[in-house]
This record gives sequence, structure tokens and C-alpha cells, in this order.
Amino acid sequence: MNEERATIGQTVTGGPIVKTGDAILEESDFEEKSLTVDTLTAIQHAGMNILLFVGIVGAAVILGLGLQHFFKTPKTPTLDATNVGPLIANYKELSGLVLSSTKELFDMIVIKVLYPLVTLVLGYVFGKRTAETTRE
Repeated sequence: MNEERATIGQTVTGGPIVKTGDAILEESDFEEKSLTVDTLTAIQHAGMNILLFVGIVGAAVILGLGLQHFFKTPKTPTLDATNVGPLIANYKELSGLVLSSTKELFDMIVIKVLYPLVTLVLGYVFGKRTAETTRE
């Protein structure tokens, strides 16, 4: 892949312009001292702690579901020539039941509870910060 560096406003035929953030900063009259970072407010800090807690709980739930699926999955049957068909059918059915129960628990806990909670807290923490800066 041949990547070309371009200046601001330059068009390159035959492909997209590839530009690093450092190159943009070098070309602009941006001073490093003009960059300020505000500390989080108490509510935003609490929101970030809630996010950390939800992330840890989510990881523990996903790990637990993975372990549950691993230990509940039936062992592969030993096959002999007389009863191959019924053994494979039973194995597929049992494996499907275990997989469907794991998927249902994942959907019920992670997708319907933890994911909306994360988006709610993130939206509040960063939406409030954006609203405050645009109001000033």
C-alpha cells in the first residue's frame, strides 16, 4: 500500500489522503500551551466510577456465561456402527439447548441491562460536559 503525505487542501488523485495528527499539528499554528484539560466534576467522577463498576460486572457476567457454556456443553459421544444417527441427533439437540440458554442469558443481562446502562451513563457524563461548554 503506497501512502502519500499531503498538505491541508491538497487533493491526491487515485486514493484517499493519509495524514497523521502530528502532521496536522505541525502545519497549524497550534501552541502546546494553549491545550487545557479540565478535571471531572464530582458527578462526572461518580459517573466514571459507575462505568468502571458496570464494566467489571459485565466482564464477570461474560466470563461466567462462557464458563457455564464450557462446562454444560455435552461431551462428544463415542460412535459405534450401530447407533450413529440417534447419537448425533441427541448430541446436536443437547448442544443447541445449552447454546440457546447461554445466548438468552447473555441477551437478558448484557444486551438489555448493562449495555443501556453504559450508554446512559456515558451520555450523561459527556453530554453534560458538552452542554456546559457550549453554553458559556
